[in-house]
Amino acid sequence: MKRFLMILVIFLLIPNLVNAEIIFRATCDSPKGKHLIHDIKKIDNTKELSEFVDDQFLNRGKIELIYDSSKPDRIQLIWGKDNELFYLDGYNDKFFHWGTIKKNNNIDGFIWDNWSFSLPNMFLIYSKGDTHDHKYATGISSLTFYSKCVKG
Repeated sequence: MKRFLMILVIFLLIPNLVNAEIIFRATCDSPKGKHLIHDIKKIDNTKELSEFVDDQFLNRGKIELIYDSSKPDRIQLIWGKDNELFYLDGYNDKFFHWGTIKKNNNIDGFIWDNWSFSLPNMFLIYSKGDTHDHKYATGISSLTFYSKCVKG
């Protein structure tokens, strides 16, 4: 009975996979942008603010986005060795948004990342950051990066 149900499920899924149409595929430059850290040192309660413009992902290469009709609530992101399928938080025929938030196990706080892609403008925004409280300081780190994309 289990085998029969498994075979039935596979046969029901095959037409969706065969008929999947790639709605768009985009290749985006390695992200460039700003990193902002704001910490308060615990030793003397002084504020420390550091800001720089740099390409944080120089060796990661280009990003590829694939969106197809078989999973309209997900988008595939390929970047270097990473190949992930993300659930979309919000989307329509022109804009797509997804992200994650999780507990920061290394330092008390949390980590987030957000992606937004504009299909008409072929532009990708990537923001990430964390809150932290460790032995020396407490603070927040925020990074915002952008990439220009092309179809293909």
